[in-house]
Order: sequence, then C-alpha cells, then structure tokens
Amino acid sequence: LENFVCLMLPSAERTCNELKRQIANQKQTADIQRVSTSLDPFRIAEAAHVRGLLPKKMSKKDAVDKINKYLEDLSESNLSRFTSCLDEDTLVQIRNISLSSLLKVREISGLPFKNAEHILGDKNLFCEIDPQKVLADSAWLTFFSG
Repeated sequence: LENFVCLMLPSAERTCNELKRQIANQKQTADIQRVSTSLDPFRIAEAAHVRGLLPKKMSKKDAVDKINKYLEDLSESNLSRFTSCLDEDTLVQIRNISLSSLLKVREISGLPFKNAEHILGDKNLFCEIDPQKVLADSAWLTFFSG
C-alpha cells in the first residue's frame, strides 16, 4: 500500500509519509492481522428464526453463539455438505478479470505483487454455508429442537 500511494499518487505526500510512519511503528510492535468474521451463524439463525425453529425464549444472539459452537465442532467434510459454491465458469471469469487487473496495475506501477496470482487458488474461497441446506438436515433440526 505504501509503495502504491507513494509511487502512484506523488501529490499525496502527507499520506505517503503517514503510511511510512505507520509501517515503521508496526515493525516495532507485533504484526497486526486482519480478522474476519463468518456471517454463516447469523444467516442460519435468521433462517431458523423465520421458520420458527428457535425456542421461544432463545434470543438470536444466543442462537448465533450456539450455532457458532456447533459449526466449530463439525468436521470440514461434514460442513461441506451444507455449502454452495460458485460454478467453475464463474470462478474462471473472476480469475481472468483479477489477473488482467493485476497485470494492468503491475504495468502502471512497476510493483511486483509477488505471488498474487495464487490468490484465487483456494477452491473454497467463494463458498458459503447455505442456510436452506442446513435447515433441511435432520441433525440440524434436532440441534434446534434440543
């Protein structure tokens, strides 16, 4: 980011200097990691609520916490039964557009962006849990009634 701002936006000198300062500070402290949160438990809780599957006294927040714990306990193979992914043609289109954009940015900026081509290599990158598949499963229905 620092290189991009400093090279591509030469008039943004203050922003460039601030980025350099922040990066220097980060090197002195622990690395900051980006943390993302899955929305799957919220989507499942909402779908269960709409279908009237949640106990009357259970709040959606409590349902989300319970679902989250249940999801953590499921193995990857069990979880994959409830996922929906983009089809292969769409994935190829996304990959081609991304690579084309990457090459254009490389051409303009001269920055290497090492290993960036592999960003779409993860097969499950564009998959999500399908709440309808979850709610069609007898084990999940038992989970909600228990």
